[in-house]
Amino acid sequence: MTIFRTLVLVAIFSQALCAADKPPVEPKVTALVPLVVPQGFEGTVRLRGFRMKEATAVRADAKLTIKERKDAGTPGGMSADLLGESEVVIELKLAADHPVGPLALTVAVADKTAQPVTIQVIPAAQLADEKEPNKGFRSAQKIAPGKTMSGLINGQRDVDTFEVTARAGRTVTIEIIARGVASLLDPLLTAYDAQGTLLGGQDDGGKDTHDGILEITPQEDGPIFITVQDALDFGSEWHSYQLEVGEKAAGGGRSTVSFVNDVWPILRANCISCHRPGKLKGKLDLTSFAALSKGGKHGTAVKPGEPDDSELILSVSGDKPEMPAEGEFLIAQEIETLTCWVAQGARDDTPEGGLGTRRPATAPVYHSLPAVPAIAFSPDGNILAVAAHHEIIIHRGDGSGIIARWPGDSPRIEALKFSRDGKLLVACGGAPSEFGEIQIWDVASGKPIRSIRAGSDTLYGVSISNDNSRVAVGGADKLVRTFEVNTGDQVMQCDNHLDWVFGTAFVHDGSKLISGSRDTALKLIDVSSGHLIDDAARPREPILALARHPTEDLVAFTGKEGKVRLHRMAPRGGRLKEGDNKEESAVREFEHMSTSLHAVAFNADGSQLACGGQSGEVRIFQTGNGQRKTVIQPAGGSIFCLDFHPTENRLATAGSDGRIRFYDATDGKLQATFTAVPLTTH
Repeated sequence: MTIFRTLVLVAIFSQALCAADKPPVEPKVTALVPLVVPQGFEGTVRLRGFRMKEATAVRADAKLTIKERKDAGTPGGMSADLLGESEVVIELKLAADHPVGPLALTVAVADKTAQPVTIQVIPAAQLADEKEPNKGFRSAQKIAPGKTMSGLINGQRDVDTFEVTARAGRTVTIEIIARGVASLLDPLLTAYDAQGTLLGGQDDGGKDTHDGILEITPQEDGPIFITVQDALDFGSEWHSYQLEVGEKAAGGGRSTVSFVNDVWPILRANCISCHRPGKLKGKLDLTSFAALSKGGKHGTAVKPGEPDDSELILSVSGDKPEMPAEGEFLIAQEIETLTCWVAQGARDDTPEGGLGTRRPATAPVYHSLPAVPAIAFSPDGNILAVAAHHEIIIHRGDGSGIIARWPGDSPRIEALKFSRDGKLLVACGGAPSEFGEIQIWDVASGKPIRSIRAGSDTLYGVSISNDNSRVAVGGADKLVRTFEVNTGDQVMQCDNHLDWVFGTAFVHDGSKLISGSRDTALKLIDVSSGHLIDDAARPREPILALARHPTEDLVAFTGKEGKVRLHRMAPRGGRLKEGDNKEESAVREFEHMSTSLHAVAFNADGSQLACGGQSGEVRIFQTGNGQRKTVIQPAGGSIFCLDFHPTENRLATAGSDGRIRFYDATDGKLQATFTAVPLTTH
């Protein structure tokens, strides 16, 4: 026993000597949230690291107080030994005129201090906060050149996507700041064009930094999509970043300002929603150089060579700009561009064909797969039409190959619909803030019958009457329209919706029309007059998709709440009685899916109904009793569209990953997978 006690005492003494030899842990900040704040900021800032729970003070050239000290959890897959065990939360208050630039924060622990970390202070008008969901091109958050985005990769495999409008010949700079200051994020930065072609990527910006910067000079106007993610697919509340987007003339410096390439994109993005035909605020039209030159009720808008005396410049400048009346004010770089253009003489370089998007001279080339917004089988099942960039791609109905490519003016096709006899294919889409378009194609010849331009924004939810005489569309302008197929003339317009209209469907005899909108309304409209008959239902959610039953006057619709509802295409039955929560038009409600649903479709005889959406899961139900028939597990991202084969028990799906998948509609087994567009390897 004496020997045992001696050994124990020796062991304890040895451990004490080792502990005495080990230097104490120094205070250190490993992460800071947020990385960037606006002038006038009042809120909390969090610092995590080693010994933060022991912090006695946090020093900075600003007013702050320690609000809380606590343990900090370790993000999944990461090591606490590298990140520290605790955090300190401070309340920071900045004056509205606090100097722009880095603000050093120093944490003190007793008589020791951690190395300072910096939080960036910028003008409030320059800062934007990242908003979810923004995981793909379709949900990308817009960011203007000159803006700084404060973001967070808040979970493993999270991807944030942003969209910037690029101009031909102008270099877009994209810089991400994270690990270089105080973030756990090791950023992977990539950029793509609208076709999904990789334009550039940056992992580690150099040997001394994990951050990155990209410079991209596009050859034509259009969007650039920026993605941010962690290089190792980690993510947490501490994976913060600062994303800065800028623009400069190719080669640097200020070049001659172009109306088409420089001025028009600013007016289109910020002004023409209120200054266009149909909505001439102040009697001023900004949709073309000629219209701008005419001025408005206040006289001339632009005086060439005199920016200080031009209403266009004065209305967007100063501490309290008058314009834009809605949305965010122009940033300094945009005002500078307009001012420079006027100072240089306000020259017009509009091409002979006018402004706006047009089809490419050659067929689009795809280096990567774009998202697919629409697909449709022909009634005989021989072909599958697929929406792509400036074209409809015609696949064989069995997925064995591409038959044809049908080009058009619309950069995006949002909906496709074959006529019941299979002779016509109608499509709708357009270019945002420019035009909406309906395309009508002769299927046998593959030739366009006509293109119908309507409004100044994208069209959605195209449908065609059973007798092929009329087509109907909704739109981002909140309107529902119908047109004669033979002439292209508009014959009806209904303005009863308060938000974007994503779906339309004719009653089988063509006398009435159903429309579904993001305003949570399903309207029943008289086709001959455009008058509202009644609400066909009173949904509780924004409607994202609808489908008409192939033989009965029934419509299925769904949206953000994740439920599919089946209603008669008839008035909902007037005012509901006290305590009555079922409308007379309601037939049934299907199983809740707990995810936004973007697509719904009936099979050829209407006995089955399929739906899919954000989660990537697809469910097939029996229409007659609402029972679930099968579940298709996610296989490639969100589902944006689906369609049943008309003669075989097969369901086609497509969405964010750019691939078409065929499933057995009985057991949900995968039958085939192929790319929606032809890929090039060079």
